Amino acid sequence: MNLISTPLFHIGAFATLLTQTITGGRIVFNTGRFDPGQVLELIESERVERWGAVPTMAARLLEHPDFDAHDLSSLRSFPLGGAPVPPVLLERLARRLPQLSRRGMVNMWGMTEGGGFFTVAAGSDLQRFPKTVGRALPTVELRIADPDEDGKGEVVVRSPTNMAGYIGTSDGTVDSDGWLPTGDLGYLNDEGYLFIDGRSKDMVIRGGENIACPHVEAALMRHPDVVEAAAIGLPHPDLGEELAAVVVHRAGERAPTEDELARHMHGEVAYFAVPTRWLIRDQPLPTVGTEKVDKRLLATEFT
Repeated sequence: MNLISTPLFHIGAFATLLTQTITGGRIVFNTGRFDPGQVLELIESERVERWGAVPTMAARLLEHPDFDAHDLSSLRSFPLGGAPVPPVLLERLARRLPQLSRRGMVNMWGMTEGGGFFTVAAGSDLQRFPKTVGRALPTVELRIADPDEDGKGEVVVRSPTNMAGYIGTSDGTVDSDGWLPTGDLGYLNDEGYLFIDGRSKDMVIRGGENIACPHVEAALMRHPDVVEAAAIGLPHPDLGEELAAVVVHRAGERAPTEDELARHMHGEVAYFAVPTRWLIRDQPLPTVGTEKVDKRLLATEFT
């Protein structure tokens, strides 16, 4: 029994459709856009066993005011993907859905251009390396292009399911040897586990210092009163860019102040990665069709 809440053009939903059709599994759909309240009701009423989501959706489910009023004991697998997964979110999942703590949590990484998923990390992997997206699947090859001194660079992938290219273009996205650049930055450890370090375009360059937005967001999420966070770059006349943060705190509770958040961040990240502009609210962050945070829209809120 699988619940699909992501759009059907999303590779995660498409892969679930295929596998459930092949294996004869049952599929449950929510109606309209993602609604955490509706998802809670469906898991309980349909006895859903597996629900895949992006991190934003998982965070909103955990923080829904009716979470404790629903019987979610049927849920035994909760794969996450589509965006970096903060370790604090995995901790919250394990605490609020204890039946998932050992085997049920899964972090996956892939992309539509690759025809599906490239890596997978299950419970034991995440216990050892909470930030990993796992090791390559059997048919997938991974390498890091032009790594820096720390071994970080763009992740490139070769797989039988990779696309040949974009229709109507011949830009050489996939090279002659079949390697596909993903646009994701990351590194591999000695055991072959991949760690995603953000998108090549999800960086803020402040006065010559490179700041990975996912690192900032993960640090913000470690504040006990923060349930969602987005870091974005804004134009600055001297520095080129400055770092801004939009923070969502728990509804009905006192909002943390900018000074409190800044003090927290000074204990988590380098000084140049502490946001200098803030928006603090109790309303969820806006999302696009795939339920990823709409950072372009958030940037307009600072103008």
